[in-house]
Amino acid sequence: MSRGEELPDGFSFEDFIAAIDEVDKADDVDLPTDWDGCSLLATMPVVEIAAALSKLREAGLDPHTDVPGGEQIDRGATASIFVPHASLGRAREVLHLER
Repeated sequence: MSRGEELPDGFSFEDFIAAIDEVDKADDVDLPTDWDGCSLLATMPVVEIAAALSKLREAGLDPHTDVPGGEQIDRGATASIFVPHASLGRAREVLHLER
């Protein structure tokens, strides 16, 4: 598109934002997925998971977790958060994660 060229009819602000998101999205094709096909967002200490899940849910996202069970939990235990692949960018913004 050259300078001065009009945008297509029906091209909304939401379309513009989606196009920018598509250009800026990270190359996430090799991320691990969970049992539901969601992509790995982050791995963090178990003690931080509840706060992160709360922030994501408040933002309207649907996170899943993989938390170690019973005897596997110790002081340094970590858990993983997964979100639908299409929500990775928004979830990273909510948790202030770098790409």
